[in-house]
Amino acid sequence: MTLPIPILKLELEHMRQAIRSAVLAHHEDIQKALDQETAKLIESFDFAAEVRKHLIPVMEEVVKATLEHHFRYGEGRKAIEKMILDGLKVEVKDG
Repeated sequence: MTLPIPILKLELEHMRQAIRSAVLAHHEDIQKALDQETAKLIESFDFAAEVRKHLIPVMEEVVKATLEHHFRYGEGRKAIEKMILDGLKVEVKDG
C-alpha cells in the first residue's frame, strides 16, 4: 500500500510556512524580549566569580607544575644538590 506522501509533504510545508509567518509577524517583539533578557543576564552575571572559578584551579596547577619542574629539573635541583654536597663536605671535615 502506497502512502500519500505528497499530501503529507504539502501539509508539513503549510505548517512550516504558518510557523515562519507567525515568527516573522512577531519578530520585533521576539527580538526585543531576547535583547532584554540578554541585558538582564549580562547585568546580573558575576563575571569575576566565574573567572575565579576557572582561573584559580588552573593557576594552582601551573604553580605546582612550575615548582615541581624547578626543583626536579631546574635550578632548584642544583641548589638542593649543592646543599647536600656541601653538607657531605662538612661532615667529612668534622669526622
